Amino acid sequence: MFDNSAELRAELESDNDSDTDLDVSSGDLLKFPELPNILTTPATQHVEINKDSDDFSESEEEFYIPLPETLVSLRKQLLGDYKCPSNPPTSPIHHTLTSCQKLSLKHYIAWKQSNGTVQAYKAHAAVLKDTTVFNILSLYNCQKLAVELTELHAHQVDICPNSCIAYAGVYKELKTCPFVKDGKTCGLSGYKPKRKVFLQNKPYAQMMYLPVMATIKVMFANANTSQLL
Repeated sequence: MFDNSAELRAELESDNDSDTDLDVSSGDLLKFPELPNILTTPATQHVEINKDSDDFSESEEEFYIPLPETLVSLRKQLLGDYKCPSNPPTSPIHHTLTSCQKLSLKHYIAWKQSNGTVQAYKAHAAVLKDTTVFNILSLYNCQKLAVELTELHAHQVDICPNSCIAYAGVYKELKTCPFVKDGKTCGLSGYKPKRKVFLQNKPYAQMMYLPVMATIKVMFANANTSQLL
């Protein structure tokens, strides 16, 4: 395409040879310097980066960053009385399941992932019973078994109809929403008026949540997610 392509190639090669001060390979460019972990470095430990080497030496410069009080308080609430074991288990706790339970759980997972209907669950369970001679657990009992194995007990929490707050924690005893936005208080009632004196207040809206610690335990009990964590 170009008549002077050979001359251009030679000129580029000469420029590459002249850059002797940039002796850096592509692999070195991908290596980032390792910095101290600022969240785990003790408050009494001081480190600095030596410009001439990758080593760290003691100095007055401090990398330790204390956690905010709100985060410390939240972590205490989430952990509760939980204490890390002195000798952590090398493998998750295994449950002994019957062949019927194993097949029922496999059927339940396939049904859930395919967004099947309740009627589809019953129909496919009947087919499995005829072909495997195992009685597949009902949908209710299979869900109950899954909850028992994972300890993921769902909880319902009352919330503001506008989803401003959840009536829990410091808002647990409130009946109206105190959330302020753009200088205006929401003020919506979180509960329907009682029809009878002995009845409890019914919330206008609720949300479902799973316990944090139980969720973390389940993630570590799975081989794939534990490696990702």
